[in-house]
Amino acid sequence: ERERQRSNARKNERIPLGLEVRTVSRGVEIVNVYGGSPASRAGLRAGMVITGVNGRSINSDSDIPTSGKRGDSFSLTIIGQSSKFVQFMDKDFEE
Repeated sequence: ERERQRSNARKNERIPLGLEVRTVSRGVEIVNVYGGSPASRAGLRAGMVITGVNGRSINSDSDIPTSGKRGDSFSLTIIGQSSKFVQFMDKDFEE
């Protein structure tokens, strides 16, 4: 029973996306990406400008998910790039 409760708690745990952003006139610019984060694994880099999340246009940095639960995923539209797919994986939740 105790292990089942721990497992359920881990499933609901949220982890950070792993990037710092700022709103700019063209969208949301990535300022910093933390190594080993979901953002880093998705190939996001400082200087990229995000214009959409899951196919919807965004207006400010508050429109970007800042964390996720195990199994969550979303796509980001980046100026001059193909879309980037971000996924929160089991290894993000290791103790």
